[in-house]
Amino acid sequence: MGQPDKTAPYSGTTTGTLTITGAALSMDGYQYRCNATNGVSPDASTAPAILTVATRPTVAVGLTDVIVFGAKGDYSSNELLRVDKNGNQLWQGTVPVSSFAPGGETVDRNLKEDAIYVVNTDGNGNSAGYGILKFDRYGNLEWQRAISSQSTKISANPVDGGIYAANGDGVTKIDASGKTVWGPVNWGYTGLSYLAADVTTGGFYVVSQNDGGKVIKADANGSKIWEKDVSEALSIRSNPIDGGVYVLSSQSWYAYGAYYYQRDITRLDNAGNIVWRRSGVPSNYNYGMAVDPLDGSLIIGSGWPFVMEKFGMNGQAIATNYNYGDFQIAPEIETGGFYGSSSSGGLTRA
Repeated sequence: MGQPDKTAPYSGTTTGTLTITGAALSMDGYQYRCNATNGVSPDASTAPAILTVATRPTVAVGLTDVIVFGAKGDYSSNELLRVDKNGNQLWQGTVPVSSFAPGGETVDRNLKEDAIYVVNTDGNGNSAGYGILKFDRYGNLEWQRAISSQSTKISANPVDGGIYAANGDGVTKIDASGKTVWGPVNWGYTGLSYLAADVTTGGFYVVSQNDGGKVIKADANGSKIWEKDVSEALSIRSNPIDGGVYVLSSQSWYAYGAYYYQRDITRLDNAGNIVWRRSGVPSNYNYGMAVDPLDGSLIIGSGWPFVMEKFGMNGQAIATNYNYGDFQIAPEIETGGFYGSSSSGGLTRA
């Protein structure tokens, strides 16, 4: 046990709390203790604390492909399409989804299973109102089930498999076979909506929009760990590097006969501390968000003006491109790039 440097990944080395941000897998098993001295009394040392660094899920061959869900060109049906990383179509098929809401929170892919989950907005013809369908890697329907009478968002759980589903009833954990593990739980909050599975632990983050704007972190058993006030919180994305989360917020105001919008990004670490907050990015309506699994940077697509922007974990802009926009975004997990699909029907890899 040597003395930690006063540089990354360490901070707080001369305080009562040592923080390790972005610990490497090679640091698993490291031991740390606190040495206290006042120059008069004998020095005192605590018992060592052992650092555990969890490994991320192994990525199977073929997961660099992208699965696209959307409406056929003439809107006569909804379809799934699988494309490899070179742009070659592997298969395409019609799926029994009558109506869906575009967005990363109603369609999600589970890399542990190489399966895709979709929220059907009419509940597959039953009285529940909203249903969930699961398709395998070849586009075959595995199961479908009712979930709620209220608008529902989902997030795939790459640690345990299955998904989390959130709506006005609360958060429900559903396993890979479609069975409810627990839930719904809501801890007394209303308006639970956007959520993101914690890809490092198998827990999750969820937004409550009707309580002033909150982000809640819970473990895989549905027990709340912490909550943080984030005004007007909307979409969120888990960061696989530090286990924290990016939060997209919306501010709006009316002036000179028109509504104006501003989008803000807040980065929280896995303990709920605000690392930084950035305002006005990219602009107006934001559609897609994805986190680069290799460096933890955030990619955002905007509907107007049409722009893609990438931000590092330090909050600084890395790249901006005004040729793209109106995108739903998925990370390309092999090289750190991304796939983007637009409402005009195009698919782009960058």
